[in-house]
Amino acid sequence: MLVYCGVECFLVLGCLSWGWKRCTYIGSYDNVTWPIATAEEFEPITRICRLILAVYEPDLKNPKYAPAGGFRLNLDWLIKRVTYEQTQGNAPPYIIYLDHDHG
Repeated sequence: MLVYCGVECFLVLGCLSWGWKRCTYIGSYDNVTWPIATAEEFEPITRICRLILAVYEPDLKNPKYAPAGGFRLNLDWLIKRVTYEQTQGNAPPYIIYLDHDHG
């Protein structure tokens, strides 16, 4: 009986410990030891965001809603551009762009 009591206490304390950690955990603990990103490391993100915004621009040669500094796309490298009308609403618009400068 004493052994069963000891095992039960061990399991209860283990579950309580796990539950406490699970309930008090926040996502910011994940990146506590990560170094701060440099501008060079962050540059691909802004380039890709400009490319995503270009998908929704009606005319890339004369953009209405270009971000600051423009889309910075070489239109000769634009392989394919599909709009909502071309997909008939079955898929989101997309572009296929081959970026020779950044691989």
